[in-house]
Amino acid sequence: MFATAPELLSADDSAAVQQTAVDVSIVATDRDEIPFVQEINTPMSMPVSANDAEAHAKFRRADLSIFKAEPDAFFDFSYRSVVEEMLAAVVGAEAPVRDDVLAQRIARAHGWLRTGNRIREKIERHLGAFDVTEDSAGRFIWLKGSVTTVVDYRPAETESDRRPVTDISLPELIGFVRQYPLALDEPDPALVFARLLGLERLAASSRARLNEAIAAAKGFLEKEGHIHANPGN
Repeated sequence: MFATAPELLSADDSAAVQQTAVDVSIVATDRDEIPFVQEINTPMSMPVSANDAEAHAKFRRADLSIFKAEPDAFFDFSYRSVVEEMLAAVVGAEAPVRDDVLAQRIARAHGWLRTGNRIREKIERHLGAFDVTEDSAGRFIWLKGSVTTVVDYRPAETESDRRPVTDISLPELIGFVRQYPLALDEPDPALVFARLLGLERLAASSRARLNEAIAAAKGFLEKEGHIHANPGN
């Protein structure tokens, strides 16, 4: 079954992160999370060389316009190869990607605004070629053999490539938090990371998601010696 992620906005008036140079750019979105500034690609506490910065990949949605989509043939057995190639293209470009987002990409490529149960069930039958993990936000699809506990965060390549926090896998959010260990000392780390992600408003579900990533990332950072465990927390 595919996951859904309704989000309820919670107001905040905390100040944005200090000591972080950003290029301010107000943008629009149709999701509950309102982008505030461009995503920050350089960790504020870890020096990064030009080569290191170039090594971090950007997130870009898969381009399915290269395929000849045939909505009327979608459920035909003979159309299986096209569906499989589309899935491979999306997973190859976006993985780990949430299963309902994957289904939505395929549906939109065929001109459907809604992703009905039949479409989801059809796609489900083709997921055997990939690995699947599940966390609090839903199921995530990975390339075969690529599942890991931490992956590098991929900032959006363009404004249209932005992802809501709940569309990002937990391992990738953990990777993002690990880039900014000093942010964990702030009074409201979740809000700090929301600002670093470019969000003006932090939805309740997104705050919970970030707090989950923060808790997991702290364990890694403590083991690596970047931070020390606080017995009082």
